[in-house]
Amino acid sequence: QWYQRRVRGRRREDISVLEMETLIQDELYRSGELKHSSMISRYQIDAFIPMLPLEKRHVQLCAEELLKRRRNKCGCSNEDCIASKAAEVAKEVDYTGRFSRSGCKKILTKANLICPLDKRTEL
Repeated sequence: QWYQRRVRGRRREDISVLEMETLIQDELYRSGELKHSSMISRYQIDAFIPMLPLEKRHVQLCAEELLKRRRNKCGCSNEDCIASKAAEVAKEVDYTGRFSRSGCKKILTKANLICPLDKRTEL
């Protein structure tokens, strides 16, 4: 909830790592699980590294990069064809509202269904 209030409507790229680290740190110190932790009082945590979820367009970019490497297997000769197939792959990933549940983890499996590799071909 606190995250949504602070970054609502902003693009993922417009949110700095320092801003997210500060948000996480403030929340954990103020009211989070670590509020009364000895780890906090002893200053044992040096940094909070945010892992922001990927949006659908980020997943599509992952798919595009993978499919560019497989251009011949996909029967694509131009960027529009790759973008179209990447959109098809990205559409198959699970989303919770605006964000992907699995990020780019399932892209390889989904891409194999659209542009299969033969056993001798590497990624």
